[in-house]
Amino acid sequence: YQRRVHGIEWTALLPTYCAVTMIRRLVPSLVYNCKKAYTPRSMPIRFHSESHPDFSAKIKTPTKDDIEKTVIELKDDISKTPIVLFMKGEPKAPQCGFSGRVVKILADYNVKYVAYNVLADPLVREAVKRVAEWPTIPQLYVKGEFIGGCDIVTELHQKGELKEIFERTKN
Repeated sequence: YQRRVHGIEWTALLPTYCAVTMIRRLVPSLVYNCKKAYTPRSMPIRFHSESHPDFSAKIKTPTKDDIEKTVIELKDDISKTPIVLFMKGEPKAPQCGFSGRVVKILADYNVKYVAYNVLADPLVREAVKRVAEWPTIPQLYVKGEFIGGCDIVTELHQKGELKEIFERTKN
């Protein structure tokens, strides 16, 4: 949606339903169909596919070589760190309910761990799935050994077996 108000040109790349509704109320002669929308001055709306390249997604697709290098680095980090959690978000602000549940379980045991936010780096997100051949996140590693995702960690916690696993890290 493009519009000139007080000498300033305003541009919205994708008009939302609310914006279109407001425009219709303000400009009754607005004609809107699926492909184009015009104001009485015949100013076309620029949809996302026609927008400037500066506004396009900048996510770089990781190459196989990059993923393989990252897998090696992650395996090295996992082997050197007693407890590692790959999660969505950060321990203080999980961005996934499953990640949040694992963080709460770890807090119950008061263990120190290193957390990787897989949402911050698409390369880490892809590589971690190949480290243990486990497709979902979160993933918990203790002393270099893959423990499991949220469901397995929750089950181990309920059975009391997770405490024994964490005891081994102290030795």
